[in-house]
Amino acid sequence: MPRKILSATAGLFGAGMSPFRVFLSFFLLLLLFNAGWWFNPPHWDEILGLHNQAVFLAKHHFSFSELWRPEQHSFEGSDVYRFGILPLLYAVLYSFLPPVWVHLTGHLFNMACIAGAGTLMVGILRKNGVSAGTALLWAIAVFCEPLIAGRSAALGQECALIFCVMLALEAFLRKRWYAAFGILLLGGLVKGSAAVACLALLLGLVLRMVLRKEERKRVCGPLIAGGICLLLLLALLQHNVDFAGGGLHLGGPVRDGGRSGWIFLLKKGFFHYELYFPVLFSVILAGGGAFAVRWIRKRKKIPSEDFLFQCALLLTVLGFVGAYLMARIALPRYMAAASFPAFLLLALNLPRFRRSTAVLLIPNGLLAPVFCHIPERRSGSVGRGSIWNGAGSI
Repeated sequence: MPRKILSATAGLFGAGMSPFRVFLSFFLLLLLFNAGWWFNPPHWDEILGLHNQAVFLAKHHFSFSELWRPEQHSFEGSDVYRFGILPLLYAVLYSFLPPVWVHLTGHLFNMACIAGAGTLMVGILRKNGVSAGTALLWAIAVFCEPLIAGRSAALGQECALIFCVMLALEAFLRKRWYAAFGILLLGGLVKGSAAVACLALLLGLVLRMVLRKEERKRVCGPLIAGGICLLLLLALLQHNVDFAGGGLHLGGPVRDGGRSGWIFLLKKGFFHYELYFPVLFSVILAGGGAFAVRWIRKRKKIPSEDFLFQCALLLTVLGFVGAYLMARIALPRYMAAASFPAFLLLALNLPRFRRSTAVLLIPNGLLAPVFCHIPERRSGSVGRGSIWNGAGSI
């Protein structure tokens, strides 16, 4: 299946570049980069969430009636991702394999997802006239970004979501809008925050309809389909984020000193910039600035396809940033899906110094955890057998 997906995008790469070879090269690079973590068990909230639910299902013979009991809901028990497909897949693995081999399989799957996302990024850059070497360097720069480096070594669900988001963006670029929303609907079964990307692409289509009147009829069908997908994804997300019960900061006065919601969000963003996202937020600011400067200078009455696609990228990035800032309980991994679109936006808007910027970002990404408070890959982990022995009682 992954090979078929990559082959379908072969036209993006141009002559002399095979998407499967690019994927294989990236996968081997990630294997080497994460050589010390292949058998690492889950850590932090992966223990309480994804793997807790998977082990519960495996130990209770896949009894969903037991899982969906009121006392098992969300943080109080094992029903964390009620509609998630990854807990079910991990439960199957835990039923037949020792935990250590389940962990290895999970790490290989996550690295394959990141390699696939990098391959799609290279294809999009190549379609926009970026040289093969420079496109490869930008993908490697994303791999070195601290958040992506941490997620590729973890056993969570973010890597699969990242691949779904990039696959949807690639479909959006090729004007396969129904496919893009269908991919994100599937992504919602991986992780509910796919709703953010769905909303971003929906707004991208609205923008296209406003700026290109001749395409209004063509866009109406995908808009309706995207709206339906968004409603379904929001319903899936409600299980984990209680919108009405205070799960989000939605503006107005907040408890933090009585300041307005906007001031609170700005202060939170500034504080987390230095604390968790020195590289990613810098890339987002630089990419947004370069995008604005480039397209203000052009001032075209009829927007190009490049402009409309980059608007979709920008909306995706801003969507995940906004969702992270509004979340009452915000974990750094919630921002992982913004990394590839953010780096892609910056790369597309740097006609000069594009290669040197990628080269500069690689060591900066590797060194950022040394100077900033970014959780180490090994911290918070448990013994290789302890999650199994304690499942159902966490």
